Amino acid sequence: MATKENNAKRKRTKSRRIYWLHKYKCAKGCEKCGYNENGYALVFDHINPLEKNHYCVGQGKGGSGMNGLVKRIAHCDKEKNRQYIREIFEEIRKCKIMCMNCHTVESIKSGQHESNFKVFSYRKGDKELKDEESTLQMFLK
Repeated sequence: MATKENNAKRKRTKSRRIYWLHKYKCAKGCEKCGYNENGYALVFDHINPLEKNHYCVGQGKGGSGMNGLVKRIAHCDKEKNRQYIREIFEEIRKCKIMCMNCHTVESIKSGQHESNFKVFSYRKGDKELKDEESTLQMFLK
């Protein structure tokens, strides 16, 4: 049951988790340029986008990426929290840290922005990635 006390506790727990994730990102810095000033400008970039945890994918407003996993932590059940923290660490191991600028440039150069629909279909269960036609051509029909 949601009470004012529980809500306050959840907020403190979530802020503490975010604080430590930002501290970790700043300690590591961007793999390409070395930027490490602000944790908000650093992101976890999955080395293999197909291996993302399903909570990291399209959770809606403010919930994509690691936020999808972090927002699960702020529960009162300690056992669940431990499991969620383990999931975050597992996910971090699949990532490299990059600043937003380097991440955007690398995503464009590697073509990740063009293959988003194929990757989305793959994650949703259509395990065959089809290269017959581009996503743009599919939507123009």
